[in-house]
Amino acid sequence: MMDYSKTRAVIGEPDPLLREAARHALEGMGFGRVTAAASLVKLHQAIRRDGTDLLVLNAHMDGDDTDFITSGIRSGKLGADPFTIVLVVMAPPTLERASAIADSGADDALPLPFAPEALVRKVLTYSGPRKPFVVTCDYMGPERRASPRADQPSATQIAVPNPLATANRDDYATRRDACRNILFQERVTRLTVQIGWLLKAIGDTLAAEDSPTPLLFRLDEIGKELARRTTDADRIAAIRRMLALALTLRTSQGGNPLEALKDLVAAAAAVHHP
Repeated sequence: MMDYSKTRAVIGEPDPLLREAARHALEGMGFGRVTAAASLVKLHQAIRRDGTDLLVLNAHMDGDDTDFITSGIRSGKLGADPFTIVLVVMAPPTLERASAIADSGADDALPLPFAPEALVRKVLTYSGPRKPFVVTCDYMGPERRASPRADQPSATQIAVPNPLATANRDDYATRRDACRNILFQERVTRLTVQIGWLLKAIGDTLAAEDSPTPLLFRLDEIGKELARRTTDADRIAAIRRMLALALTLRTSQGGNPLEALKDLVAAAAAVHHP
């Protein structure tokens, strides 16, 4: 018999009947606290204020797709636990939407309409052994590939704790924090490698006399995240210089872009080795 008395759940569901059905199902399982949110604002507040071990999330709320909620949890932007179990409730999706939900890092999906018993079965399934997490420059979440693809190197698999598991519940926070540090350090490594790849792609694009603007925007996005995840002052200064030079290259209407690229590459080298 699973003991969920110390376990927290948040339900993000705009439909009042589904919201209450999910609440009663989880309370019937013995969840210690169940918070139901009918809007994205209330959902954000609940996760930031109380945290959660389980999130039951409608794929569409307030006119928006909710993939950013899941990716925010995985990346550490929303809540303190990137290992929260996330079950997405959704109508039969298009291939594009199904891919976006998977890419956000959700654990699984629950098709609409669903019976409370179906939610109970999902929760019991995800109270057992947890899939390892993987980190790339584009994804953080449970490993999805049964085996590595020939055209992509294997990502490092990180064993992570399960917030729904009742064994060793008292030391969960300690294990969570240790694994979170490993997860985010791997993210820093992946972002740093991606900077090198982008610089090469920018050089190839300029040599072909094409526009590197999309690549420079991506470099800006990655550099800003890397700065947020870095505590070393010298490295942060190097990232800021790299981003300033990337902005100059992106907005420059004249000059020699290949010479500007040399300055950018030199600045990026300091990001790798501040």
